[in-house]
Amino acid sequence: MSPNVRHILVCGLGFGDEGKGSVTDFLVRKFDAELVVRYNGGPQAAHNVVAPIGRTGKAIHHCFAQFGAGTLAGADTYLSEFMAVDPLALMAEARVLTQKGINPFDKLIIDEECILVTPFHQLMNRLRELLRGSQRHGSCGMGVGEAILDMERSRPGVRLRDLMSPGIVTKLQELQDFKIDEASKLLATTDLKEPQAVINGKTDRVEMDSRHQSATAAEIVADLENPALLRIFLERLVPFLESIRIGNRNDLIDMLRKKRSIFEGAQGVLLDRDAGFFPYVTPSRTTFANALEILKHNSDEFLRLGVLRGYMTRHGAGPLVSEIDTPSSQDLKDEHNHDGPWQGALRVGWFDAVAGRYALSVSEVDGLAISNIDRLPRDARICRAYRVPSGKISNLPLGDSGKKPGKSELTQLVFEAAPIFAPLDPVRAAEQISEELNRKLLLISNGPGPENKTWL
Repeated sequence: MSPNVRHILVCGLGFGDEGKGSVTDFLVRKFDAELVVRYNGGPQAAHNVVAPIGRTGKAIHHCFAQFGAGTLAGADTYLSEFMAVDPLALMAEARVLTQKGINPFDKLIIDEECILVTPFHQLMNRLRELLRGSQRHGSCGMGVGEAILDMERSRPGVRLRDLMSPGIVTKLQELQDFKIDEASKLLATTDLKEPQAVINGKTDRVEMDSRHQSATAAEIVADLENPALLRIFLERLVPFLESIRIGNRNDLIDMLRKKRSIFEGAQGVLLDRDAGFFPYVTPSRTTFANALEILKHNSDEFLRLGVLRGYMTRHGAGPLVSEIDTPSSQDLKDEHNHDGPWQGALRVGWFDAVAGRYALSVSEVDGLAISNIDRLPRDARICRAYRVPSGKISNLPLGDSGKKPGKSELTQLVFEAAPIFAPLDPVRAAEQISEELNRKLLLISNGPGPENKTWL
């Protein structure tokens, strides 16, 4: 890598779970990066890292949600203005890290413009998803999208800086009242005769977290209307505010001038609000867009690294053309990637080059990182093309003019597609995927730890 490259931007090119956390940890160690910048997403991230604390010692495992995945390697974390922050979930993650021998708040700065995710957002998010029945979107049920959309649509919402305002209690009460009113209207217009719990089209009971494991819509609304909910939330905000350091865009720009950094993305390009397969998308931007917005104030050279598994994975509802349900599919699941309480079982498929090419058409990269190569069986396959009603296609529609079909039309096309498979050689799978996508291969990961990764 050129010595002039001070910042590496990490972005998933799939539906999430590509190995971004493990790659981020490796890059921090490999290039002595001092800072990890989270540039999208929120507490729904599940970035698994198996590595030692520092440079030596016994490896431990941590699933990073809001702290940067370079924390074990010693890097600081900056949660940028594009992050949605859940104070209670962050405090819970901090307690886990503390038990593992890390002082996480010593290495954390949160931008004052971060959107706050509250219990009101979580409950409303879960209610919406529950009432969608067979039309569920695959939400994590953590309120992230709810909080982002509230802020964008000028509905009641809260940013981190608002917590220092004398009017914060009134602001949060207005938010709770607004969500109660929304819930009432939603219930009034929903046909509750349709099954409320569906996983990937199957009428299995949704496994929900915490006390909502068997909650009905009415029970979720009762929790939302509970007058004690606001009081409890305010009480728990006190230790959060006492623990964190707050920054702003100028602080971050100054840090980037002084420190080599890794920009850690969340989710994946195929879930992007604009480029993904609507409505199975996230309300945030999952491409490099937010990272590039931050770096426009910084003239240092950067490198865009797109991360992919050697096979496809997906949590939740939505298209997965190359999906398989065979003994190999069970072998492809890893011990640290658990089924989601709201999204159901982790789904897997053979590598989908058509989806990969589409992701690259909307989020260009300077090179690829291919992970989980060690998990590929001898009978591994690669989806090189789709069979659709009109014939065979190797690329999803994205013409020279930059125009593509409407969001629903594109989603329908993918749902109708059948995979056309070819063999994928496990020995040189990373190279074969790189050749298929016509992009330079920069990193190969053959296992969970930094010692299992090779920078080319």
